[in-house]
Amino acid sequence: MTAILRQMEDYHYAHLIKTFGKMRTDVVDFLMETFIMFKNLIGKNVYPFDWVIMNMMQNKVFLRAINQYADMLNKKFLDQANFELQLWNNYFHLAVAFLTQESLQLENFSSAKRGKILNK
Repeated sequence: MTAILRQMEDYHYAHLIKTFGKMRTDVVDFLMETFIMFKNLIGKNVYPFDWVIMNMMQNKVFLRAINQYADMLNKKFLDQANFELQLWNNYFHLAVAFLTQESLQLENFSSAKRGKILNK
């Protein structure tokens, strides 16, 4: 999945969004399932802790996808008439899981590894 998301460009995300058309429930279902799936993948540590480069690459890919979906969330579900509480709840749970994941806690790394990560 990370490999597929890594290859996606902005126009791929735009095309994906257009495929939903006017079906609001389809967009909500897609975003809900995507946010839950990302949260589960982030929480399970797909790669071992010491595979820093792979963990960083996965985080970069996921963050890009999350930002693309957050843009759709802001455009379609932020105003009071279209607000989806559970969708926003899942988004914020994903954000917290992403920000607090073990692979982003630099204080747990050696000073040499921490320096290399910060210099990238």
